[in-house]
Amino acid sequence: MKLEDKKCNDGGSVPPLKALRAKKLLKELGQGWKLNGRGHLVRFYTFKDFAQSLAFANKVGAVAQAEGHHPDLYLAWGKCKMEIWSHRI
Repeated sequence: MKLEDKKCNDGGSVPPLKALRAKKLLKELGQGWKLNGRGHLVRFYTFKDFAQSLAFANKVGAVAQAEGHHPDLYLAWGKCKMEIWSHRI
C-alpha cells in the first residue's frame, strides 16, 4: 500500500519511525516535503494572492477534520506553510 493511500492512525502501539525509514517514505510524498529538526513533516505552498492561500487552508482543514488529524497551518499573503506530526507517538 502506498503512503498516500493510508489513513491516519495515531495508535499508541505504533513506534516512531527510524530516520532512514522516514526519509524513504518522504520520497513517496513528492517534491516540496521536508522533515524538520523535530521530525515534523513541513511544506511551503505559494499562491498568487491571499484569497488563494486562504482557500487552500480551508480545503486542508476540511480534509484534516475528516481524518481527525490536524496540521499546523501558517497562513500569509500568497503563502501557506503546513506542518504535521503525530501527537501520540
